This record gives sequence, C-alpha cells and structure tokens, in this order.
Amino acid sequence: VILIKSINMSVNEDETTFPSNPHLLDLRLAADYKNCCKHAPGGVFIIPELDNIRRFNGVIFVRRGLYRNGIFRFTMILPDNYNSINSHPVIIFNPPIFNVLVDINTGILDLKLDENLKEWYPDRHFLSHALSFIKKIFYMKSYDQYDKVPNEDARNIFNHDKERYLDLIKKTVDDSIKSCYVDQPPNSTLIFTEPKPAHDDIRESILNTRISSDEVTSNDSAAMGIAAALLSERSQKFYDSTNDVEDSADISIS
Repeated sequence: VILIKSINMSVNEDETTFPSNPHLLDLRLAADYKNCCKHAPGGVFIIPELDNIRRFNGVIFVRRGLYRNGIFRFTMILPDNYNSINSHPVIIFNPPIFNVLVDINTGILDLKLDENLKEWYPDRHFLSHALSFIKKIFYMKSYDQYDKVPNEDARNIFNHDKERYLDLIKKTVDDSIKSCYVDQPPNSTLIFTEPKPAHDDIRESILNTRISSDEVTSNDSAAMGIAAALLSERSQKFYDSTNDVEDSADISIS
C-alpha cells in the first residue's frame, strides 16, 4: 500500500495521467499483487506465470450457492499498459462455463458489466476488485439490471425454465470437478494432482502445528497493528462485500 501511494505521487494531477514508464508500471503491479494476496476474496486464487507477470493462472472454489463445489479455472491477462486509465484486466474461463455473464464460446467475463468497474482508474481499482466480481457472478440472484448479457440464452432459461437452468448449472459443476486433474493448461502455475498418502501426512503436520502465545513477541504485535492500519477503507469495504455475497448465497430461484 505504501509503495502504491509513493508512486501515485508522480502523477500529473493537472492532466490526470499516470506513469507510462514500464519500470514504474511493474512496481505498481508488484504492489498490487502483494495487496491482492492479502485481501483477495475467499476461495479465489491467482498466480502469475513464470515468464510473464501480466498473465495470471487463477481458480475459484465455490463454497455455497447454486455453483457449490465447483472448481473453475480462469486466466487473467493484463494489458501492457495496466495501471493506466481504463486498462481493464481480461478474464477468460478455461474451459468456458455456463453462466449468464460469461460468453459460452470464448469464456470471457467482461469486467465492465460491473457498475463499479465500467471505467478503470489505477488509484481506485486493483486486482482484488476484479477477483471480487469473478466471485460475485456465481452468487447472482437476478440479471434484470443488465440490458445486454454475454449469454442471453442462459438468461432466458433462468427466467422461464428454472428446472433446466439448475440442471445446466449442475452439469457445469460436475464437469469442473471431473476435469480438475485433466486438460490442465500447459505451463500453468496452478497444477492439481490427485490425492496421495503423502498429502495426508503433510496436512496432519500442518494441522498439528501450533504457535504458542509466548512466541508472539511485542514486535510481532506491533507489526500486525501497523499492517492493519495500512489497509485502506476502500479495500476493506470491497473485501467485506465479497463476504456478504457469499453469506447470502444459500438461495433458491423461483
């Protein structure tokens, strides 16, 4: 957060432009990703590719709602001028999924569908905002607010044939689970492997590890306090809103 603010100081406020220097853009992106790792919505993860920091492999584990238990992969691609005005990230689900807001042919989710993301400003919008909208689309209760949607057929089914709509979602979830270990993108930084006995040993080791209270020093407490203070009010509101979306996800459509 401090790094982002220090770079913003170089902005020409009269022209409302942002640094175009590639090195500065890379620094802002590094700070953005670090913040995202701390404040991403629950169940959503992204990891940059090893040879391209503007291309992320992502996955969302849906915990509740109609898409419950789904494991959906996506790719987030940032334009070269990311952290400039209206440099929206590109979100592509691979494979494409059945969702009113996702193009069934390309798998693209247009962030501009979100009222808060129609325009992208580097001083207001971060990777965590994009991930929050990705999570939100799996908990939608209505699509009446949209004049146009990428999958109009899905919206028609939602409005007129609820039973078929639920069947198609179930198939989407089942397919995502079945394909979890196969058809993984080449060179992906997110690789799933089938459970092995060694995994159980590692899990038990982690769960049995406890940090005693006397190991938390006063310096640790101070550091945690500083970290909490650095979290901006805007980021906190977005983080809280994603939890609210999930908490209200036990829905039935009628």
